[in-house]
Amino acid sequence: MSTSGEADSSGDVRICVYQEQYMRIAQELAGFSISEADDLRKAIGKTIRSLMDSLKDKFMNGAAEQNVTPAAAKQLWEDVEKAADTRSRRPTPRVTR
Repeated sequence: MSTSGEADSSGDVRICVYQEQYMRIAQELAGFSISEADDLRKAIGKTIRSLMDSLKDKFMNGAAEQNVTPAAAKQLWEDVEKAADTRSRRPTPRVTR
């Protein structure tokens, strides 16, 4: 799995579009359980900073255990934070009658 925004072995650049993609990254590259990855999804989707903060160390430590470079782990976590920030700026749909 290529880190978000970097070219993979085919030369393609990949980015995450869905929260579930961040869940998979957390599971495969940081050793998160399904439950922990789902907590990350919730934190991104609802921009729950306190929950994201509580998961950051686990993500970084888990990535190190999986031999992910510190720079790549940091970039991935920054991408997670940007995804949450982007979701918090979405316009609220208005119901019209």
